[in-house]
Amino acid sequence: MEVINKRPARVLVADEPSIQEVTCEMLRAFGMEVGSASTGRELIEACRRAIADDRRFDVVIIGVSVPLALGGGKEIAELLAVDPVARIIVTSVLPEEVLLFGHDDHGIARVLMKPYRTQDLIRAVRAALEAPASGRFVARPEKGYYIP
Repeated sequence: MEVINKRPARVLVADEPSIQEVTCEMLRAFGMEVGSASTGRELIEACRRAIADDRRFDVVIIGVSVPLALGGGKEIAELLAVDPVARIIVTSVLPEEVLLFGHDDHGIARVLMKPYRTQDLIRAVRAALEAPASGRFVARPEKGYYIP
């Protein structure tokens, strides 16, 4: 495990229950601190609480089943209103070109196609941690994290 500063990456997962459970276990196996949300409302509240407690999530993973231009992933805009520097990974069974067609992908750090393997998930989280979310991320060097 490569150590970057002092703490494990904090990841919030919002997806359908069976996928959420497996995804959380995959991330925990790599030493990440994981939270979960079953609804858009829970997602937004978890992010608000984390920010208020100065424990912002480093990455938020959101499962989407409808193209974004047709209203899928409506939580993304709400999340960015609460946390403008959020690094978001969108997961979907839809091909990326269908998922993102006609949508400003501003705020989405990565798209991960379902079904995904553990190594694909970890690679996506690493990439999201290392790169700015659509150029909007403001580095917080005092907040280190582990990258498996």
